[in-house]
Amino acid sequence: MTLHHESRGFQVDELTIAKGGLKMKTTELPADAEPFTPDSLKPGKNGAMELNGSGAVIMILVAGPSGPSGRMTVKGLTLSDIAAKLGQQLRRPVIDKTGLTGKYDFDLQYTRDLSGLPPPPDGAATPPPSSDPGTDLPSGLEKQLGLKLTRRTAKLDVIVVDHVERNPTEN
Repeated sequence: MTLHHESRGFQVDELTIAKGGLKMKTTELPADAEPFTPDSLKPGKNGAMELNGSGAVIMILVAGPSGPSGRMTVKGLTLSDIAAKLGQQLRRPVIDKTGLTGKYDFDLQYTRDLSGLPPPPDGAATPPPSSDPGTDLPSGLEKQLGLKLTRRTAKLDVIVVDHVERNPTEN
């Protein structure tokens, strides 16, 4: 296989601190806290699950009468890690431009936008259109956490495959 690196322009979101300032709290976990594992997820108050351990993130999507709602609970993650998780939700790269290096905990609630996703397979239920769209993910970030997403075009490094041998050869 022959490949090379190349810079290409992509639509990205830049994660910055909103005008009102950061509303998240730094984690209360000690610096030497054990990393999160599925075994460290325990039942907490009112039947909610409690995250124990550093580097934990749980994302939940629930169908409701107004459409799907999302909840992201984070414990002990850096903003760079949070940007990567947001990129997964938004289906485009999110670049951390906050300059902050600490670890944070938060609970974010938002309405999930399903536009742009492929339609469900034949016979699958389609969520009803929302009469009350609620707070989408970017608005929730700004209102609840003091973080802002700004759409930009940025050059990102990509790997381009130039040639692939169909029949492998011995080393």
